Amino acid sequence: MKKLIAMLSILFMAGSQSGWAEMLGLLNNLKADGSLEVSGQQGQNEFDVGTAGVANDHRGTTTTRLRVGLSADLAEGVKGRVEAVRNSQNGGGIVQFGDGPSTITTEQNSIAFQNAYVELNSFLKFIDTIRLGRQYLGRPGDLLVAFLPFNDDSMTVSALDGLSLSKKWGRINVWAAGGKAREDDAVAAPDFASATGDI
Repeated sequence: MKKLIAMLSILFMAGSQSGWAEMLGLLNNLKADGSLEVSGQQGQNEFDVGTAGVANDHRGTTTTRLRVGLSADLAEGVKGRVEAVRNSQNGGGIVQFGDGPSTITTEQNSIAFQNAYVELNSFLKFIDTIRLGRQYLGRPGDLLVAFLPFNDDSMTVSALDGLSLSKKWGRINVWAAGGKAREDDAVAAPDFASATGDI
């Protein structure tokens, strides 16, 4: 239910792009963005004739990913962003093209907030940006750090809960980041017994 309320809040904020929120002084420079991506694949003749238990050697799947984001200026030098993502990675039982109808519970479980951060610009004059919260880091193909939407067969998305700093000197861009990719439970310590602790 909390996810549904949060999504309704996002839609409410998106509807405020008509200008009344800016007139009230709540948000400035409100921008909405997003994408709908579809990935399909099929395979034929992957099994030998007469393979046990295989009556048809044709396979086909279609996967979708929906992203809806809002960005706004919260104050002078302070920006905020929220982005919700719906894909098969979240919830597991998401309905894809050709399946039966989905349920409200399935839809709620398939939505995750992959961006929810605040960004400070020109902080103390020696750091260009400080970003705190759940965020994407890196670009596709980066060797060291890449937390972002991937264009793979599953249309996966990864993000980092943490802090990132950036500074530019001429043509050199320096990024520093630290955080937690996954919070397993309310206990802020690794859970060695079950091997599913914090990451």
